[in-house]
Amino acid sequence: MGKHITIFDRAYPREKQAEGLAISEAVASGKCDKCAFLKQCARDRNFEFPVFAWCQQRKHQILKSWEE
Repeated sequence: MGKHITIFDRAYPREKQAEGLAISEAVASGKCDKCAFLKQCARDRNFEFPVFAWCQQRKHQILKSWEE
């Protein structure tokens, strides 16, 4: 996948920034389209992403990379 840019509208905590980046990447790469939780995620703003969802795995990778 090529580079993509995610712009935040205000300062967010690291956890939220990582989640935003992960979700942006999931959408851009088509991972969301293959996710079993897409329908629930798309319609429920209070949806809690399962830790094993691709976006959450990516979020943890991003957070870990920021610690290095």
